Amino acid sequence: MMKNRKVRTAITKESHLMFFNFYFPHYVTYPTANFQREIFSLTEGKENFYVVAFRGSGKSTIVTTSFPIWAILGKQSKKFVLIITQTKAQAKQHMMNMRRELENNDLLRKDLGPFQEEQDEWGSGSLVFTTLGARITVASSEQSIRGLRHNQYRPDLIIGDDLEDIASTKTREGRNKTHQWLTSEVIPAGDKNTQLVIIGNLLHEDSLLMRNKEDLEKGKIDGTFKQYPLIQNGQILWPGKYPTLEDVELEKRKAGNEYAWQREYLLHIVPAEDQAIHREWIQYYDELPAETRNDEGYTLL
Repeated sequence: MMKNRKVRTAITKESHLMFFNFYFPHYVTYPTANFQREIFSLTEGKENFYVVAFRGSGKSTIVTTSFPIWAILGKQSKKFVLIITQTKAQAKQHMMNMRRELENNDLLRKDLGPFQEEQDEWGSGSLVFTTLGARITVASSEQSIRGLRHNQYRPDLIIGDDLEDIASTKTREGRNKTHQWLTSEVIPAGDKNTQLVIIGNLLHEDSLLMRNKEDLEKGKIDGTFKQYPLIQNGQILWPGKYPTLEDVELEKRKAGNEYAWQREYLLHIVPAEDQAIHREWIQYYDELPAETRNDEGYTLL
């Protein structure tokens, strides 16, 4: 494989996991977990998918750094990959990560190159692969993506990575704004057979990813939703990195506080410190109960 381009491209073209382990071995610092194999499997399919995973799970490395390159070089033969982040700084970082791989990874550069970097009038960055007639464009939600084309191609793979943060999900107005932007700007930017992929952390019970999950359950959209907390049903999902509960406890100390740990690693929706009304306080009734009064004279329904 090292000596023969036809051999290595033939093998890695069929499997994103093989592609990743061959071209990106420097990222493989721990044994691959089963949930990561599931994510690789999702990238090898054609349907939309949505992934919520704990911090440090490797989801961005797999989906946002490796997948766009494999989608072009692999069996999917994508022509226009669009990566969208929340901020320009995040978009710039993703572009730098891919460019660094293409510049410093000799085999990858030989097999995918030559490439050139371009900037469009909106400030979006692109990597253009002239030999394959393909492009990877990275943009943020702050930039316009209307009418984006690469030659005759509209984006045939759209990847959204961390499209929300704590601030944007704090109000319903902010959550509605993100959802509306996805449905009215991002999805229409694609074509009939465009694959949509969104990954992130669990930030709010009404966040974009949770709305996607609800829409999937109601049959409003097609695709697969996967949720990967660090500990699931008492089992550590990445035993190669966290062999014991003591290792998990050490990671917990790095989280800073219980709120961040529950949200970012265990994927539990917990009330913010300044939240006035907690969800567990709300009670639902099939029939209205009889009117009662408490000791302070308030009427309770």
